[in-house]
Amino acid sequence: MFWHITTSYDRSDATFEILFMLLIAFLLGYLLARLLHSKSSSKNLVYGAPTMAAHSKKDNLKVIEWVGPKIEELLYAGGIMSFADVVHADIEGLQEVLDAAGPKYQMHNPKTWPDQADLAAKGRWKELKEYQDILSGGRD
Repeated sequence: MFWHITTSYDRSDATFEILFMLLIAFLLGYLLARLLHSKSSSKNLVYGAPTMAAHSKKDNLKVIEWVGPKIEELLYAGGIMSFADVVHADIEGLQEVLDAAGPKYQMHNPKTWPDQADLAAKGRWKELKEYQDILSGGRD
């Protein structure tokens, strides 16, 4: 084949070997890039939150007390698209999203957001309203 030792230099064999090695290097690089990309995009800003590629459904997160249009956009940008995402999100990760947005958002406390999102995800709107009625500024 092309890995044998010859006494005469055959240019076509050398060209084939070089092209074959380039092809192998390209394929290994491609596979490594895909592997690294899948690992880095499996989580977004909020710990444990799946990426947007995992689902395309966006819930109206503004039903959660103290989540307005701007915070909803921050959550979407952080990979939080649905009530289920909020339920499974790490509280510290939610706070990091708020903190990164600046002082205007740092005052918000997302501690009750997963409980509210859980009720919304289950369609328990009456219970959600009752829960929100006892909250003070979105806090217990």
